[in-house]
Amino acid sequence: MRSFLRLTLCSVGARLPCLRRGGGVHDDTVRWCRSTPPPTVVLPDMLDMDEEMAVSVHRPYSEDEASQQAATRRFLRALITTPDEQEWKDMLSAAIRLNTWREHHIRAVVRSVHQTQYDDDCNSKALTAGGRFKHTGSTPAKRLQRAVGVVQTAVDEGYQAAPESVHTLLVVLLRAASTVPSIAASATTGVTMDQQKQVSQPPLTTHAAVWQFLAWMERNNYHIMTAEVLQGLERVVDDVAQEDATQKRSGSVRQNRLEYLRRERDGLYCADPSQLLCREKCRGAPPVTMPNDARK
Repeated sequence: MRSFLRLTLCSVGARLPCLRRGGGVHDDTVRWCRSTPPPTVVLPDMLDMDEEMAVSVHRPYSEDEASQQAATRRFLRALITTPDEQEWKDMLSAAIRLNTWREHHIRAVVRSVHQTQYDDDCNSKALTAGGRFKHTGSTPAKRLQRAVGVVQTAVDEGYQAAPESVHTLLVVLLRAASTVPSIAASATTGVTMDQQKQVSQPPLTTHAAVWQFLAWMERNNYHIMTAEVLQGLERVVDDVAQEDATQKRSGSVRQNRLEYLRRERDGLYCADPSQLLCREKCRGAPPVTMPNDARK
């Protein structure tokens, strides 16, 4: 009770002496009350705090925006999965002419290569002109081929695809052409069971398709943007050299590809003097070893 009385009376002000029961003044209590400093922190008005508070409100799509989003999804799905080559080319050309084709559409087509949502109709069939049915389902290999065709056709139609999008497609191609380790090699290297199941699955594309895409990139002034991809392509050159040796082909193709990679490496390292790779190369030091892109 005495403590409660002290706190109640001292809250009125430091100058008010604290009284003990009986009318007297307690000396210790007076000294304790006088030693309490007055409040110096002024709290802002709660109304002002409410006015200054930033509130993020989610605004849902309007009816027009929602319909446009749905139409875009249908357009991209048809562009990715249609078996008619001329149909998707006409769709893409019309979108470019109407100035409705955007960079995120290219990225969506590239991402669709490994998206299972487009595998729903893999068993669908269509009637051909000869009266026979053919499989029209979308597979990762078909979507990869479609992504290459979409990017190349868009550039041919006058659309300037971003270098990052083209380089991303190159990475997807290079990974898709990578060979899967054999069962005998997996027993000694400790490959997991999931990786052993992939042995029977063929690659989605070939190394020849990778180099064809690189030739298209060179003709259209697109360049390799990472050292990891350069290292992966150097390993592909060796694989192609072994294939050429079995087929008794000359080494001119391999030499031309090595020259191309050398030019790309020089351009990558010294295009920007502020880059670390360029500084190391200009000092005569070996280039910085980057992590293997295929291990990610």
